Amino acid sequence: MASAAVGDPLEPYKGKCIVLFTSYASNQLFEVAWRKVETQLQAKGIDYVPVDGASPPMKEVRNALWAVSGARTYPQVFIYGEQCTFVGGGDEVQELFDSGRHTQVFAGFLGQKSWEPCAP
Repeated sequence: MASAAVGDPLEPYKGKCIVLFTSYASNQLFEVAWRKVETQLQAKGIDYVPVDGASPPMKEVRNALWAVSGARTYPQVFIYGEQCTFVGGGDEVQELFDSGRHTQVFAGFLGQKSWEPCAP
């Protein structure tokens, strides 16, 4: 697993739960998976920052997140603590919710205020 280096495009996201999605859904499965992750996070009161990988100003952030995950798919969920860690894609995140392990993985983000976008 790769991690983000200090001073890189991910620095503004330190201490945040990040969800990489695309507003350009050329594949309906990406759209369904993103909406499912979004709904689950909101329903459980998990604070996250959405990053639109299709937005040109977010290209560096998207590429840095893809480097961490090693995959170029949507959606992807990350937690940036001491380093940026890939939690999983839609299926893996759903499994966390189904098993109840989301409370451990997202412990620092439960019941927090709604997200505020970070500057690119």
